[in-house]
Amino acid sequence: MRKKLILALLAVSLFLLGAKLKDREPNFNPPLEEVPSRILVKLHPDADIKGLSRDYGIELKRRLLLKGWAVFKVKNKGEVLRLLVSDARVLWAEPDYMARIADEDEEVIPNDAYFADQWYLKNNGGKEGFKKGADVKATYAWKFTTGSEEIVVAVVDTGVAYNHPDLKGKVIKGYDFINSDEDPRDDNGHGTMVAGIIGAKANNGEGIAGICWGCKIMAIKSFDSQGLGTYSELADGIEYAIERGARVINVSAGGDKPSLVLEEAVDRAQENNVVLVAAAGNDAGALLYPAAYSPKCISVGASDPEDKKAGFSNFGPHLDLVAPGVKIISTYPGGYAEGNGTSFAAPIISGAAGLLLSLKPNLTPEQVRKALIYTSDDVNGESLPGFDYYMGYGRANLLTLFQPIKLE
Repeated sequence: MRKKLILALLAVSLFLLGAKLKDREPNFNPPLEEVPSRILVKLHPDADIKGLSRDYGIELKRRLLLKGWAVFKVKNKGEVLRLLVSDARVLWAEPDYMARIADEDEEVIPNDAYFADQWYLKNNGGKEGFKKGADVKATYAWKFTTGSEEIVVAVVDTGVAYNHPDLKGKVIKGYDFINSDEDPRDDNGHGTMVAGIIGAKANNGEGIAGICWGCKIMAIKSFDSQGLGTYSELADGIEYAIERGARVINVSAGGDKPSLVLEEAVDRAQENNVVLVAAAGNDAGALLYPAAYSPKCISVGASDPEDKKAGFSNFGPHLDLVAPGVKIISTYPGGYAEGNGTSFAAPIISGAAGLLLSLKPNLTPEQVRKALIYTSDDVNGESLPGFDYYMGYGRANLLTLFQPIKLE
């Protein structure tokens, strides 16, 4: 009997959880919060600036209009700051932090018919139960890129309705491992929804907007019309995508048991510089596999329109982050549909990874993973700040992911 692998589909069960924390030490530098070679110093009124510059090897850049303050250029910022705080000529010293405008007009708003219903991309909080800002802020990322055709995102799922108006011309036909042919047509609907979230056409006046609407989608069918498959079919789907040049692989599926064949498939993706994104699962329990193999992959849970953990979303020490997974509208064979599940949170992250690789194609899977998790919003208000088992590092935020940094 085949070992069944159950897709992370539409969960309805709720499970209330207490906060449990686990610290992880980040070793990735997120977008800069301070200018590397500058410090701000508030000087004593009688301070000798030339002497201060000479003693610490720092260069006066300019005096602020704000009385007593000056900007200095430094080399060893941390060491200099520690020394300055005990100098009698200095009243205060701190880094020169980065700031950005908060202009909400600095966005790209597509004209797709259902874009206003895609709250997970941009949420103004106009509906009851929809918290303003609970989205991933994709409209800000689109200022920098809408995706490159050079970046292929593989959807290992139930296939894709590749003739759908919002997907036609964007889909590379891969393989059908269920029927052993080269026609990965979707006979379930799940894979088509996943594909639309990642890369549906945008700004075409109809349907929805995919996150990485400039990227290509590779359709691979490893699950049947009932949403079931085996570890072997999933592993083959992942390997097929790797061998044919995918840069991102989305697996909105999972099984309860660990498996060497599945882990080796995940390892192969990482070794070949392919980002693998996996859904956490919808049982309000432990992470499914392959999501549980993080940090070898990116494991994704689901948040809701109130910016809280979706009740059904799985959790655990290897959960990386969450993305919206409730009331998600996307493409569906013959039209459009709305669904719930970590299945639909994962492709948001796959799309974000595609955008990031469109700008920085040389990033490794681990760099992409860390960029996404360390720029996420820590929105779990019921626990201490930082990583926790239920929201990971937080809800994805493409505004901070693509925040422009201007250095000297």
